[in-house]
Amino acid sequence: LATTYASFLSYAFMPESRSFHNFMSFERTWLDEGGSADCLGRALQALGTCVGRSRREDLRRWAVDLFQQALPSVTNTTSPRAWALGVIAIHEYFRRLSGDRTVNLMRDILTQQLLDAFNETCGEDWEWFENVLSYDNARLSQALILSGRWSNRTEALDVGLRSLRWLMREQTAESGHFRPIGS
Repeated sequence: LATTYASFLSYAFMPESRSFHNFMSFERTWLDEGGSADCLGRALQALGTCVGRSRREDLRRWAVDLFQQALPSVTNTTSPRAWALGVIAIHEYFRRLSGDRTVNLMRDILTQQLLDAFNETCGEDWEWFENVLSYDNARLSQALILSGRWSNRTEALDVGLRSLRWLMREQTAESGHFRPIGS
């Protein structure tokens, strides 16, 4: 299955934009012209996980190459979720290749973009990165917690934990059970 998934990601990759297609028809033709920021983030997460966890050397080498080509593109998006998925992808990548200075710089850039988004939107009763809650919310907090912990950035760790606590309060019903945000 890993080879099938890798083939799909390779086929979805668009070298000119360093991004990935998102929608394919049953006939195996692409239905989108340029993918999406979230698609890019999810592809990076899959590649980073392959680098960090795969036992197959051939898959790791393939994933490193594609990861390094696509990673810079995520900093140019406007999607906090894509940034967060990029940070999480980098964390997985660093399980095996922690000395990569270029990837470390990308983590710093993405972490700062998340912190900036939080600081621009955060208010007294709203401790979040955007003006709305949508899907995959906890990934934003998770990314800052990982980045803050592993790069010793206290502000990132603090904002990650603060935003996660706030999100937990927002998603807890009065009766005390989990009440997820729909999308």
